[in-house]
Amino acid sequence: MKKLLMIMLVGLFGLSVMAQKTEKEEKGNTKVPAAVKAAFQKDYPSVKKVSWGPEKNDFEAEFKLNGVETSANYDKTGKRLEVETTLKTKDLPKAVLDYVAKNFPKHKITEAAKTIDSKNKVTYEAEITLKGKSSDLIFDANGNLLVKNKN
Repeated sequence: MKKLLMIMLVGLFGLSVMAQKTEKEEKGNTKVPAAVKAAFQKDYPSVKKVSWGPEKNDFEAEFKLNGVETSANYDKTGKRLEVETTLKTKDLPKAVLDYVAKNFPKHKITEAAKTIDSKNKVTYEAEITLKGKSSDLIFDANGNLLVKNKN
């Protein structure tokens, strides 16, 4: 009986350690497949400092490119899915700025970004605060609103 109890305690301890390791991997120690790392190096050979994290079932690399915060998402085979570059609010297309000014006149854009997907489709993101919660407004390249997401 004592042996059984001891085995159960060791098993629970082992599960606890594994759970902590999984949590740690999600917070920055993500195991990135070699194909993903190789694709990133090919795409961004000058980038030396990169932080990897999970992005749904894919992998997200966060880094600075020419001093600008950038992220690139890859699937497990190394296919680049999208690249998001932080923008200054003033660098959003005029149509986006005009839309926000007209439809959300009392709200300031708190974050801005440009995203290019794997098919080279460009979208712009303008984050504003609505009723105490941040909301992402996603626009096409012409400044037409596509999506309004609440974070």
